[in-house]
Amino acid sequence: MTCSKRVEELKSGTSLHSGIDVQFSESVIVPGKFDALHLGHRELLQHASALGDTVLVMTFPGMAEVLGWQPRKPTCSSRQRGEILNAWSEELSTNIYAVQIPFSEIRSLEPKEFIEFVVNDFNTSAIVCGNDWRFGYKAAGDVNMLKTICSGKSLVADVVGAMSLDDEPISSSRVRRALDDGDMELVQRLLGRPHQLCGRFDRSKKVVSDLENSSPRTGLYRASISSCSDDCPLIVRIDRNEEATACIEIVGGDLPEDVGETVDVNIHQLLEAK
Repeated sequence: MTCSKRVEELKSGTSLHSGIDVQFSESVIVPGKFDALHLGHRELLQHASALGDTVLVMTFPGMAEVLGWQPRKPTCSSRQRGEILNAWSEELSTNIYAVQIPFSEIRSLEPKEFIEFVVNDFNTSAIVCGNDWRFGYKAAGDVNMLKTICSGKSLVADVVGAMSLDDEPISSSRVRRALDDGDMELVQRLLGRPHQLCGRFDRSKKVVSDLENSSPRTGLYRASISSCSDDCPLIVRIDRNEEATACIEIVGGDLPEDVGETVDVNIHQLLEAK
């Protein structure tokens, strides 16, 4: 039996939920928030790739609105998420899709009901998660319950311990703390890549605004435009007094003429805190 799901594009790294149909004869589910797409997340996907050829990164947008949490920008922009997942897909020789299920649609499911939903709707053969993952109504399910439920359904439950860096677990929260400190070297070590900000570029003002994702603390930084080579470095001033209105001012370096209205800016190093 196969399971048909709607996807944006028939390729890895893209998001399920609008577009054409793809048939999954079997899939490996990796659930979580996946906010920063750090090296710990890649470790989960590496485990998943050993269990099947189709890996579904399952996230649940809308959680903050439903639970009344303070909304915040994601750490990773939507465009970069697709690029990263596509790159990981090639590196791990597996098909990785980003599945988005609105939190409001699964919030009321008890732990066993949630697992049954995953199995029935996505032809799941295995679930890979971190050792702190919780699921089901009011987060009643933990990894021990997951193993019990999966054992009764002939499913593989692979619980992966947290990957560490400098004797501290790698996590999205740790990435956010490093951004708050302006420690871009640590951010790059946690992510395996420079932190990238996506926004709208005004050439006349040399300002990038309407940032899609979270910026580091206010300060002067060494940076570059992601479409440029390393021989066109930039100096930028980031103003993050309010996250919603954070912006980047380019104060040094030459910008190529082919930079478009939407740009991705790599932030490499804090030069001066403000």
